[in-house]
Amino acid sequence: GKSENSVKDALLLSNLINNHIRFEERTMFPWLEKTLTSIELETIEKELEKIKTSAHLFSPDFWKN
Repeated sequence: GKSENSVKDALLLSNLINNHIRFEERTMFPWLEKTLTSIELETIEKELEKIKTSAHLFSPDFWKN
């Protein structure tokens, strides 16, 4: 039924997110650290901080309900 499909979809999404995070941790971030200069990494960090600040404005906070 519908709830079975929802569970399957949620598990699929969970696996996709998990695989993406593992790729970032094991492959992408180590490559970036070896490839980019410290100045480039600092510039990226500053830009990401700007994004993080605005991301907290997301509404509604559905996970707090």
